Amino acid sequence: MMELLRLLSLLLFARACRAQTFAPTQLNVSGLADTTGLNVSGLVNTTASSDQQDFIDSLASGLKPNDVIMIEFMAEDSISAINYTAQFESVKANENKMMYTVSAPMNLGKPSPEASLCLWLYLKNRRYNDDVLSLTAKEGNQFNMVNLGIFSSQLYIQHMKCTLYYPFNVPLRQWIHICLAMGDRIVTYIDGKVMAPNQDCSFGGTTLLTSSNSQLVLGGNKMVLKPLCGKIADARLYLEKLGLNKVQEVRSFVNTTGEYISMIKMPSSTSLVPASAAITAFDKADLTANQSASMWFQVTKTLPYYKAASVCKRFGGTLLDTSTVDNSALLAYARNVLSESLSNFWVMSPNNSCLSMSISPAGISFESSSECNRSRRTLCSALRSKIYYLIGGAQYADVNRLPLKMIENKLTWDAEYDLRLEYSESDMTFYIMNSISKEIYVKNSLLAMDNLMGRKQWLMTDASPPFSLSLTLTACSEGEFTCTNGQCVDLWQICNFNADCEDFTDEQLCNYTQNRPSYYDNQLSGQKTLEVDLKVALLRILELDMNEGTVKVNLQATAYWRDERVVFHNIYKCNETLVPQKDASFYWQPDIQLDGVVNEDVSALSMDTAPDQMYIIAQELGNASTFQGNEVIEHAGKDVLIKHQKSAIMTLMCPMDLYIYPFDIQTCRFNLSLQGKINSDDVQWSLSKDEQLEYTGSPLQLFQFIYFKKKSNQDNQHAMMFELRIARRYGSDILVTFLPCFVMELIGLSVFAIPLENLSDRLTVSISCLIVMAALLTQIGSTLPVSADPKMIDSWMFIHVLIMAVAFFCMVLLEVVNQKLGPDKEEGDRWLKKVKIHPYKDEDEETEEDQNFTFPTKLNKYLAIFSLLSYFTFVVVFIGYIFGVRNSVLGTN
Repeated sequence: MMELLRLLSLLLFARACRAQTFAPTQLNVSGLADTTGLNVSGLVNTTASSDQQDFIDSLASGLKPNDVIMIEFMAEDSISAINYTAQFESVKANENKMMYTVSAPMNLGKPSPEASLCLWLYLKNRRYNDDVLSLTAKEGNQFNMVNLGIFSSQLYIQHMKCTLYYPFNVPLRQWIHICLAMGDRIVTYIDGKVMAPNQDCSFGGTTLLTSSNSQLVLGGNKMVLKPLCGKIADARLYLEKLGLNKVQEVRSFVNTTGEYISMIKMPSSTSLVPASAAITAFDKADLTANQSASMWFQVTKTLPYYKAASVCKRFGGTLLDTSTVDNSALLAYARNVLSESLSNFWVMSPNNSCLSMSISPAGISFESSSECNRSRRTLCSALRSKIYYLIGGAQYADVNRLPLKMIENKLTWDAEYDLRLEYSESDMTFYIMNSISKEIYVKNSLLAMDNLMGRKQWLMTDASPPFSLSLTLTACSEGEFTCTNGQCVDLWQICNFNADCEDFTDEQLCNYTQNRPSYYDNQLSGQKTLEVDLKVALLRILELDMNEGTVKVNLQATAYWRDERVVFHNIYKCNETLVPQKDASFYWQPDIQLDGVVNEDVSALSMDTAPDQMYIIAQELGNASTFQGNEVIEHAGKDVLIKHQKSAIMTLMCPMDLYIYPFDIQTCRFNLSLQGKINSDDVQWSLSKDEQLEYTGSPLQLFQFIYFKKKSNQDNQHAMMFELRIARRYGSDILVTFLPCFVMELIGLSVFAIPLENLSDRLTVSISCLIVMAALLTQIGSTLPVSADPKMIDSWMFIHVLIMAVAFFCMVLLEVVNQKLGPDKEEGDRWLKKVKIHPYKDEDEETEEDQNFTFPTKLNKYLAIFSLLSYFTFVVVFIGYIFGVRNSVLGTN
């Protein structure tokens, strides 16, 4: 179907571009040198030979002082072949029409390299190519030709040496004055002002422009006659090169001293080439008068007032504002254009009332009423410069938004390439046809007059079988969107989840990524080396398995890149627009692979195998364009940032370091690699610095989040390393493990305070503390993570048990010493001196208090002090070492 559409679009284009060609058949006419006037009323019921004489006689009747000759070329009346007799037979049916183009072989005397051609031009319809005039000169072996024409609305001059194009688009249905001052160069004046061409072209001052054998063709070309679709008035040929002042005088119809040859004052031996044309006298004032800026048209279908105002607005105008129009103009409009009286037409009201107007021979009357729901006809006003558009039905941008000009008081629009849109009120059908051949290409039946504008389904009548296509006739300007009902809304307000069209079509016709190139290959990035920016967020730490050495986390990866191969529609600057997954799968997506995870999670973040949330973000405002019959905001791929966001739960392989458990800090590392699907070098990560990344999850119960960091890899831009660091919360372990051990140890060492005589109590307390300590060690050991390497908590427990065991043995030792020495103080002192245990005192240094202590008592005291000092030293060293190692780990990156 798409191929058929393309073929039909090309057919439409080709048919629209066809030009009518005519084989010139000349009439030999003499005696025109002294003619001063024109009258074409005497051309009926004559033979060919008498017709010539009648025409010559009619030229002598003269013109009024304010008249000029105007020739209207009827190129839209299709003439496939020209026959002299048939031409004049057609004149009998319409006596004020004559089939010809003025072609004048003239004897202009001595050859001259200077000449000026001035004329008024009125273009009725815009075609692919129109020939305005051709001037040739021949003298001996010398031949020269100058052609003036319009190519694709642009004015051009074709010379034997070069072709000059001018940055001027000839307007439709508007008189303009053109003057070519020719000498060593051509100076072109448009409406009395110099217009520079696209290049400089020098003739050297010797080029032949006029001679004894010159010929002037108006409304065509000397070589190939393509009749002009328009009018020419007051054409003049000067045998000199006019300057600016004289050109302005010619345009203003000021008498000039220079001699010139006019359309009715030709030298003898003039000939006429038949073509389709009408000759009339035309008032000079109509050429130079400023044309009204507005045109009027009527909608004959009766409508309520506010509906009528809405219809005028959709036609690109308003209800006629009678306060700005003279009554004489309204009377002339009714008499000349409508040929009837106007009754009960809605017009613009200056207040809140609903105003209607009627025109009759007696004059103009207005009626103001509050009955706005009464149905009446409508008189609308629109600017003559208003450009309408036909959108859709073609695959090429140059005809996808076809500009149209509305013909005054007719629901008819003319376009380039001889295309015409015409509404027939009698059968309520809208036609798209060729304005010359009247061949109908497309039609839309059963359309009410107030429902012409907007998006409609049209029938291709010359297709086999016929099929429908969507076309939009709109009065909306560039930067506006046409709703299906013809309403215009701001283009930059569509697809914003807020309906601006009355029929909601501004929110229904949204497809951001539908404009897809046919050559697109989503296996390639489209660039030699595409750089992809990556942002990773840690959403949550779900589980940490100390025995398995794994951490289960929820990661979110966001990739950013640009795809210059595609065009996006209807997105807004700096706003994220979600792309449906079925569309996202069409485009190239990053293939991200994980290293440092369990095998089943290697492709957990791959956006290629399983696309997730894809967004597009415009970096620029975009440009107004059309696509598939709709106005769109178009963004080039280089101006759009593609964002793909995907989250997944994965299990990281994380070797656990339990040396300072439960004060341990765990560090997990993993890599994200960007894989090319066909060429491994066509993608890489963007260079970036080390960066701390956010953790958006809830606080952990057993661990404290330290950081989640991205580390750059300058040597390998295909891989990016990430590091997660967490620290165990140890508050509970201090209360449950360390403090109980500390208290039990103090209880155990308190046995040194029990009298030596109460051996059983001392042993009971020591053994009980040792048993409790062993039980606590067993209980704690069952909750510790499995590790073959010793942990600091193991050392803590072992030292506590060891100190308790030493205290128990001290109790036994003290009992043995007490049994052996008993209360004999002297024997004990001698033993102390013998073994040189310090401190001890001489007899003369002893105090009364010392005499109360025996040797076992002193030994008990010394052992107690030693045990307590040793234990507290251990606790201080242990705490200092643990936090020294912990801070050292925290300080490393």
